[in-house]
Amino acid sequence: MPQINNIATTPRGLSSVTIVPISIDAQGNYTELTGQSLNCKLAGVEFSLRRILQQAKCIQSAYANYIPVKKTFSMRLIEYLVRNDTVASPTNLLNMVYASYSMVKIVIQRAGRTWTFYGTPQGYREALRDGVAAGEMTIAMVALGADANTSGITYA
Repeated sequence: MPQINNIATTPRGLSSVTIVPISIDAQGNYTELTGQSLNCKLAGVEFSLRRILQQAKCIQSAYANYIPVKKTFSMRLIEYLVRNDTVASPTNLLNMVYASYSMVKIVIQRAGRTWTFYGTPQGYREALRDGVAAGEMTIAMVALGADANTSGITYA
């Protein structure tokens, strides 16, 4: 991660990363709240795609026969932790989002393209990363809309 005057810059190739908390009311309606930029605090973005397999074979067969039944997609955002964090002005954004919201939208811009990812915060931890304190939030994909088979990711 490049640093200029002890200020971390956005990882190479990414022009912006924004996290938008989503509130869900009693009727199940989604409301996107004000997005917060992770630029200048972002230590990394990691994507993970996994196939869920199920064994489908004849009872007499001695061989395993796995077939893919679904895919899961998750993302891990890593931000540098900073001092002077308050409830009124959360500088450790991932911690605040994980503790307060059950749904988020992540918008990533890279190389003139925009990726939008909807998910639910799955886990949060803090650790030393390259000698610097960092917060890491894992987000599991959620497919929104009428078609539950959509990927939950859009590209533009």
